Amino acid sequence: TELPIKEAFSLTGNVMIIIGGLIVFTLLMSIMFQFILRQQVIQPIEKLYSAAVNVAGGDLSQRVEIAGSHQVKTLGDEFNAMVAKLKSTLDQEKERFHELEELNEALQAEIDERQRAETALDQIFSLSQDLIAIASLEGQLEMVNPAFVRVLGYSEAGLKTKNFSQLVHSDERQEIRALLRELAAGRSLAKIETRIETAEGSSLWFALNAQRMDLEKKVFIVARDITSL
Repeated sequence: TELPIKEAFSLTGNVMIIIGGLIVFTLLMSIMFQFILRQQVIQPIEKLYSAAVNVAGGDLSQRVEIAGSHQVKTLGDEFNAMVAKLKSTLDQEKERFHELEELNEALQAEIDERQRAETALDQIFSLSQDLIAIASLEGQLEMVNPAFVRVLGYSEAGLKTKNFSQLVHSDERQEIRALLRELAAGRSLAKIETRIETAEGSSLWFALNAQRMDLEKKVFIVARDITSL
């Protein structure tokens, strides 16, 4: 009976050794797997996460070099390509924004220059002692300066109901109408001396300059009183 007992203990010991070996082997494999997993997956993912955080913070120079499985390397390459494309797009938008800023500054400068020119023109228009008017190509008065009202004695509203040729002395009216037709046909500038009648019926001599305004399709009229000359 002692022999079977010894054999049983021997068998049990062998089983325990085998089980212990399996446990140690399993632990070693688990440690190795965790090491490989960390090297091949976890560390690359941590690199990607860190780079993504930096990109989110505005650092588009971030690139990751990943050593690992083909799938993980592909993920890193795609991340790098995405960041490079994002940087290229952002650079293009910055360039466009800079161009828009320059265009806006140029437009603002042009607007400011035009406003200064309009202010100067308004001052000339208002303060000039010469008669200044803007008329249609047919001669219909559309805008007159204060001197026009003061010298001729008509109201501004009354003048705007008249054709410029109606203000001219009857002896020279046909000549003025012909001049207006030439301006309407394309002549740029006309100079003439003519008589203009006041509201009271008297006539004053004026040196008349009429210029076609091509853009506005208008006639710019300036008349200087030369009666006393």
